[in-house]
Amino acid sequence: MEDDPVSFTCKTSKPTRDVLWLRDQEDVTSEDRYRRTVEEDTHTLSITQAQVADSGEFSAQLGEEKTSAALVVKGETDTGLKWCMTYFN
Repeated sequence: MEDDPVSFTCKTSKPTRDVLWLRDQEDVTSEDRYRRTVEEDTHTLSITQAQVADSGEFSAQLGEEKTSAALVVKGETDTGLKWCMTYFN
């Protein structure tokens, strides 16, 4: 839901800080809205207040390895009804 917190977590086989976080294949590591944390082998990307515009495919990439998850943030229409659209290629 819009304005809710969201987080993505991945674990690496060795402690490293080289995980690259992507949204729709674009690097989000320099965006202020996204917060990265690392605790040993656990890497987390957090969004404090997710917006509809944050919807997309989020990936954690380390070298050639990558894991992904889809985020769909629901918003309210003028009628107060909840809506959600997901597109698949």
